[in-house]
Amino acid sequence: VLVQTAYLSNILKVVGPLVTTITPQILLNLFDFRLAIEPYGAAQAAKLATEEEIKTLQEILEVQKTAVENNQMSEEMSFEFHLRLMQASHNEVIATVSLFLSELQRQSRHLTLWNKERREDAYCEHKKVFEAIKNHDSELAFQIMKNHLLEAKEQLPRE
Repeated sequence: VLVQTAYLSNILKVVGPLVTTITPQILLNLFDFRLAIEPYGAAQAAKLATEEEIKTLQEILEVQKTAVENNQMSEEMSFEFHLRLMQASHNEVIATVSLFLSELQRQSRHLTLWNKERREDAYCEHKKVFEAIKNHDSELAFQIMKNHLLEAKEQLPRE
């Protein structure tokens, strides 16, 4: 008998988008939720991230920087940065919920990173969050992530 382990995060990632209709209000709600969770996650990552996790975040930023410099879409790297950051918080619930919301987040990034200026701004904000984490400055990581998400939320359509 072959028994496979079903990871909750993988199940939620598949099921999540099926139970939610993506509307402007849902995306605004998503940002409200992210504002409640991600600054805390960034602060925890500043305290708990391993050298390997910090290296992974840096590598993601390098790919994102290249994409921005070549005027290419950088949504996937933005998503990867946020997800890996939440994983570096070493809070399994935060990491699992972030993965669960991945499809909604992809939709929101498509709407918030729609031009070169926004992609450049997002990269610069990610770099600041990264530096705070690398320097183990949890208060700064919290504040920068909060400001980053507030700025991105302003880019969402309202209707």
